Amino acid sequence: MAKSKSALSSLLIAIAYIAVGVLFIIKQDALLKWILIIAGAFFALQGLFDIIKNKETLTGLVKIVIGVALILCGVIPALSVYALIALGALLILNAILTFFSSPKNVFSVIAFILTIIVGLTLIAPQLFGFSLVSWVFIIVGVIFIINGIIMLFGKRK
Repeated sequence: MAKSKSALSSLLIAIAYIAVGVLFIIKQDALLKWILIIAGAFFALQGLFDIIKNKETLTGLVKIVIGVALILCGVIPALSVYALIALGALLILNAILTFFSSPKNVFSVIAFILTIIVGLTLIAPQLFGFSLVSWVFIIVGVIFIINGIIMLFGKRK
């Protein structure tokens, strides 16, 4: 019984990976909207936590501003180009502030690099004339699909 339950669970997870991958490729706008809103809420909550619990006012305020900007980008898709440049710059600033104020470990380095990449991804269309966001979504979608296929047809235990 436990083995069949595990197989069913693996099958459902594999199908979910493939479905999410397809959504990342096909429904980029809708996913981006929700990702921005959820990420904005997390940033704002983390900023409040930094101010109230950790007494880090500057870092907390930067995170709250980033959170509100992310939520607004998700809710109002017609925001101007300048809002995305400012958001990218705020993300990069947050990455730098957080990196230098937190203990250095593998996770802080990875978070620092990923946040810098996201910030540059928002700024790149204005600086270089092309959008990296759709390519990032396609790459993430393909990775999800490949993971799902590997789970479906990979080595059985």
